[in-house]
Amino acid sequence: MKAWIISDIHESRLARFFRDPPKAPKADICICAGDLTDFIEDSVAYIRRVIEPRMPVVLVLGNHDYFGHSISGALERARRLVEGSRIHLLENDTVTIGDCRFIGATLWTDFAVSIGDDEHIQPEERRVKALELVPSRILDFECIFRSDPRKIDENGMVTAWEILERHRESRKFIDRELSLDYLGRTVVVTHHAPLMQSFDPAFFGNVTNAAFASDLSDLIMRRRPSVWIHGHIHKFRDYMADHTRIICNPLGQRRELYTSGFRPGFTIDL
Repeated sequence: MKAWIISDIHESRLARFFRDPPKAPKADICICAGDLTDFIEDSVAYIRRVIEPRMPVVLVLGNHDYFGHSISGALERARRLVEGSRIHLLENDTVTIGDCRFIGATLWTDFAVSIGDDEHIQPEERRVKALELVPSRILDFECIFRSDPRKIDENGMVTAWEILERHRESRKFIDRELSLDYLGRTVVVTHHAPLMQSFDPAFFGNVTNAAFASDLSDLIMRRRPSVWIHGHIHKFRDYMADHTRIICNPLGQRRELYTSGFRPGFTIDL
């Protein structure tokens, strides 16, 4: 099975003036790690127009795909939009295609990863700092609505606590699924990165890195998935973490056309 890997297309009307959509190579399946557009309706429409006619798709949503909705609302809407299609939307879900098992989730972060210059600080201390500073510096907290009830003194936007809880749920799900015996290859697909090694060096030490990855090195070493595909980091990545191949192939924003390292026809054999 040949898989085409893409993420972070960030399609928009403006972007179309500067670049064409990536052309699908010859492949058996597309693995899309999120952030197609800024609205779930447009994201699903893009896949159905550009990719699905050529091959089935394994999809996880990125943070931008949730904009304009709550996380729960966007997921509900997306599941309705992909009904009857060849799009396998995964959010704490597993699907087997051929002899390959795909485990997928957005995998929001836990805000405790080392951001590059603070490995000597305990994870809980790093989290306290990130929870204080990150929400004012990331668009998610201005563009995604909360899924849970709000108190009188709270606004209606997503909270870091909701994101943290969703991270924990997804992390437990991925760990549990990987603990189940499976004879074929296992591919984990997430939008957020599972290791700080995927960070863009340009943001070394930036507290916003806490919203881009979590440290799942222990899980990867224990469970040894064959491949882990992620998005969100707008730099091409292809490296080994213990026995697991980590891959990110993002197109990036319009201004990053020549800097993300995106490889239009990047495929791997599963």
